[in-house]
Amino acid sequence: KERVIHHVSQELKNEATHFMVFVPAFNEQEVILNSVRSLLAQNYPADKFKLLVVFNGTDHTGDIAKEAGATVL
Repeated sequence: KERVIHHVSQELKNEATHFMVFVPAFNEQEVILNSVRSLLAQNYPADKFKLLVVFNGTDHTGDIAKEAGATVL
């Protein structure tokens, strides 16, 4: 049986690697909110990663992603 660990020890949090997630998005206003929420809900120290949405479109994708907590480029 697979075991899922929901608690991350303080020691592991201190040793966690810093990284960035880049999400390319072109006119994705219908789906970007769920994508950003899902990525930000990961069980990983929030101060150790950054979510960047790379937006070059004509709809409200960038606004929605920013309101959800992503950095929009």
